[in-house]
Amino acid sequence: MCCLVLLLLVFIAEAASKSWDLASNYSINSNPNGQWTYGYLSSGSFIPFTRSQSAVSSGDEWSDAARSCTMWKNTKGYSACGIDVNKVSLSCDSCTISAKWTAPYAHYYYVSIVMGNTYASSGGCTGNVKSSGSALTINAVSYALTYSSSYIYTYSGYHFLYSNQTIVVSIAQNYGAGNTQAVINIVEVDSPSTVPSISPTVIPSSVPSNSPTNYPSLSPHSISVISTIAGTGTGSYSGDNGQATAATFSIPTGIVIDSSGNVYFNNWNNHRVRKIAASTGIITTYAGTGSASYSGDGGQASSAALYNPDGLCIDTAGKKNF
Repeated sequence: MCCLVLLLLVFIAEAASKSWDLASNYSINSNPNGQWTYGYLSSGSFIPFTRSQSAVSSGDEWSDAARSCTMWKNTKGYSACGIDVNKVSLSCDSCTISAKWTAPYAHYYYVSIVMGNTYASSGGCTGNVKSSGSALTINAVSYALTYSSSYIYTYSGYHFLYSNQTIVVSIAQNYGAGNTQAVINIVEVDSPSTVPSISPTVIPSSVPSNSPTNYPSLSPHSISVISTIAGTGTGSYSGDNGQATAATFSIPTGIVIDSSGNVYFNNWNNHRVRKIAASTGIITTYAGTGSASYSGDGGQASSAALYNPDGLCIDTAGKKNF
C-alpha cells in the first residue's frame, strides 16, 4: 500500500469580493455583530461589551458598565473630538479598546487599519494613540502598527485565515477619556497580488513585505485553493501539541470535520486517531496509544489501544466513530 503522508483540503466558494468595514457594519443591536465583536482588554483577556445605547450625544455607543471604555459611531454629526461623521471612535480611560473580527471561512484577506486623531478639522479632546499599549494580533500572532505622523498608526497586509480565526485591533491612549478614530477594513481577496481599492487610501503600491508568497492563480468566479494542513511528507509519528504542518504520520485515512471546523483523521499505520484544532492548527492524539491491539472500553479514548483504524465519521450528536 502506498503511504500517504500529507493532508490536503480544497476550498471552493463563489466569488463575491466581500468586505467588512468596522464603521459600515457597526451596530448596537447585538454583540457579536456578524463578524465583529466589540470589547476591551483586561489583564490580557478580551471582554465583549454588554451595554449599548443610542441616546448619547455623540451617537451609538457600546461600553462597559462604568462607561470608562467606550466604542461609538458618530451617527449624529458630533462636531468635537476629531471624529468624522459615521466613523467609529475607540475611547478609553484606563483600559484598552478592541475590535475583533472573526473569519467566516478559509480565504485570503487583505487587512487595512488607520488609527489616529487628525481626520476632522475640529478637535480639542482627541486622544493620542499610544504604540506601547496598542496592538494587532492576527490568529494570535502579533503585528506592528506603523507610526506615520501626528499620532497616526497604520497597517496593511495579506493573510490567509481559516474559519473562526481572528483579527483583533486594540488601542491605548496617552491620556484618559480621549477619542481615537479607527478605520478598519478587511477585504476578501481572490488574487492576493492585486491591491484592493479601500478608502481612506493607506494602501502601499506593492505587496507588503509581511505578505505570504507563491499565491495561487484564481478565476474571478470561483476559488480553488489547495493547502497542506498537516504533515511534512515523512511517514512516521511525531508532532503532538505543535503545529500540524510540522507533524508526521503514516497512512492518514478517513478525514472528517466537526461543526467547529476541527479536523479528525485516522493515523492508520500508527494505530491512532489525530485531531487538528481549527482555531490554532495544533495537532493532538484524539484516540490510541500506538499499541496495535484492542483495549480501553469505558475509559479515555487517548488511553485505548487501536489496531489500524480506518473508517471515521461524526454522528448527529457530534460523537466520533471509528
